[in-house]
Amino acid sequence: MSRAQVVGKVGFQLPLDPNSFSPRGPQVACVTGASRGIGLGIALRLARDGCEFFKLLSRSRSLYTVAVDVTINDIAANQAGIDLAVNAIESLGRKAVGVVADVTDEEQVEQMVAKTVEALGSLDVMVANAGVCQVKPLLETTAADRQFIMDVNVHGLMNTFVSAARQMVKQGKGGWIIGACVHHFPCDFARTLTM
Repeated sequence: MSRAQVVGKVGFQLPLDPNSFSPRGPQVACVTGASRGIGLGIALRLARDGCEFFKLLSRSRSLYTVAVDVTINDIAANQAGIDLAVNAIESLGRKAVGVVADVTDEEQVEQMVAKTVEALGSLDVMVANAGVCQVKPLLETTAADRQFIMDVNVHGLMNTFVSAARQMVKQGKGGWIIGACVHHFPCDFARTLTM
């Protein structure tokens, strides 16, 4: 498939030449599952360090950093963590907003993206970090356990990617969609085989 065919199917073209992207002002990131753990670490690092861009200008090279404002997302049960994360980011001098949304619900993810844009002005970086795992031997898992893992880790990831992509297309400037959550289905094969 040629580049033109891909652009035709997708409906927009992200800048393939890194020199064609020139952000103005702060970038806006949304991190799912960000009230604690790896998601919180990603959100704090983005707020503290910003995003670095490498650009070739004529024959010179330049590296510059752009500030990042952040949406902290998690489920309602983690509201206290969302509030703490927002306060931590604001203490770094960046704007932050907390949005409760369950990534398994496409409508809630769409609302999360809309709230991000309303509060912070755009969506430039989406980090799909929300994920779950079951820590028990494979043969002890139930159909409900496996369905929950698929709902969050697969459907939640896709809901996040699609909603972010729709917004980035609407904005007309592209962006970054990152899958940070790579949870696996733990299998205790040694224990299973020796039962």
